[in-house]
Amino acid sequence: MQNQFDAAIADLDKAVQLKPDDGFAYKFRGFAQIGLNQWDKGIADFSMAIQKNPDDPQNYERRAFASRSMKQYEPAIADYAFLLQKDPNNVEILTKRGYTYSLMTEYEKAISDYEAALKIKPEDYDTVQRLQYARSMLAAKNAPPATATPSPTPSGGGLFTPLNIGIAILVIIIIAAVVRALTRGKPEVTSSRIR
Repeated sequence: MQNQFDAAIADLDKAVQLKPDDGFAYKFRGFAQIGLNQWDKGIADFSMAIQKNPDDPQNYERRAFASRSMKQYEPAIADYAFLLQKDPNNVEILTKRGYTYSLMTEYEKAISDYEAALKIKPEDYDTVQRLQYARSMLAAKNAPPATATPSPTPSGGGLFTPLNIGIAILVIIIIAAVVRALTRGKPEVTSSRIR
């Protein structure tokens, strides 16, 4: 309970030595193993706890969690399915199995579990969100592949294109430069009349 998992494991190792048939020692050591992210050791301990006490649903649930954490989805699904055989209306297990199916990209099965959970507990906001996610991922998965749309070809019509405007400005600048060069140094013609 104090997150001193190494010390707990040492004590539980001794408990397992003293009473090897005690399923609780394996169970609590499994909790400590999970606390240290030692998923494989946790799975082994919960498997032993199940052998000693097959009626404790928490052993199956925690073993499923450890399996899922190792991306071993099939054993996790099997443990969740076993628990749902015992209690088909267990909302927590339905959502956990649905989440595991989502991780496996089996969105149809995830949707089924989430919908079943929401029939029992419709106000569960997290499950509503997970259901929406699974539906959107399924829609994306089933969407036809995107086809490339050809880019429009420029039409040849029209006098006022950016290229034509640029050329016109360049021509005007050249004409102005030529006129200036030709008129340089020539006296300005003025009229002698006073206006």
